[in-house]
Amino acid sequence: SGRVWIATGFYILSSGSCETDGPPGAAALAHALDTLGFTTSFLTDQWSEKVVRSIADGREVHIFPEDNKTPTIIVAQDFMQNRWPDLLISVERAGVTSDGTYRNFRGEDMSQYNAPLDIIFNLASDHNCSTIGIGDGGNEIGMGNVHSNSDNHKLTSAEVGMVEELNYDRKDEDQQSKEN
Repeated sequence: SGRVWIATGFYILSSGSCETDGPPGAAALAHALDTLGFTTSFLTDQWSEKVVRSIADGREVHIFPEDNKTPTIIVAQDFMQNRWPDLLISVERAGVTSDGTYRNFRGEDMSQYNAPLDIIFNLASDHNCSTIGIGDGGNEIGMGNVHSNSDNHKLTSAEVGMVEELNYDRKDEDQQSKEN
């Protein structure tokens, strides 16, 4: 048992709304985890809130606040104060690229419609919170870890922009190296 937050919601510029494959997958995952005894809830932003609430099935939905005046890391730390789950899972949620933007599969900048939830994932290891990233295009949270460890990746950095790696695994690898 434990608490699991599932981040989902990927804004589609052409439709002006949230995509429809990540949230249902997140809902199925939440149901499976609930069956195993976990307490699940969802994490998203204002642009995907409607779709995520529609699949929440009574689970809590955390909406990351938009604050254009405060540095994002401070907003993330304040938002997560005293409520870190045991596990964060990202399902089809855009990750920041090496140029600091969020891009869709076509390489279009969608930053203005994407709260930086990946910052929470990067802070997780400092709070004994494990993370998992699930994606299919290479531009989602956590996919930078896959990209940097694979010679056979689906997208090139020129096509989408290199998705940043999450830092949780580096700390774990450093700890494992010290123990060996």
